[in-house]
Amino acid sequence: MELKVDWPVFFPAVPTQFHDDLGLDVPNTKKHVQDLLNEGIHGLVMLGPLAKTVR
Repeated sequence: MELKVDWPVFFPAVPTQFHDDLGLDVPNTKKHVQDLLNEGIHGLVMLGPLAKTVR
């Protein structure tokens, strides 16, 4: 069974890239964003949670 979704716009959550020392990896984050833009996304969700929150 093939799942087909017709979304008129797409806003993916973008994870922040880090180095092994936990410093921000800005060049790889920029590359990831550019790759997403090249794929035709309509916007970005930055700095949001990407996992379930434990209450």
